[in-house]
Amino acid sequence: MRRLTCAAAKSRLSAYHDGELPVTERVAVDAHLRGCGRCEAELEDLREVGDLLRERAAEAVPLCSMEA
Repeated sequence: MRRLTCAAAKSRLSAYHDGELPVTERVAVDAHLRGCGRCEAELEDLREVGDLLRERAAEAVPLCSMEA
């Protein structure tokens, strides 16, 4: 298996987080994350941002109503 550098792993983190990577790349990112706390922390930041966006979206008032 090919080992990823931090730069290569970071460039894939968004797609990894969204479940959009092919299996071979997902495995490579998984392996990198197990040994790199900095990249793991960046992934956690992505997760936190996603959680906050979902929370805010759930609290948002709809701009229009589907009811007529």
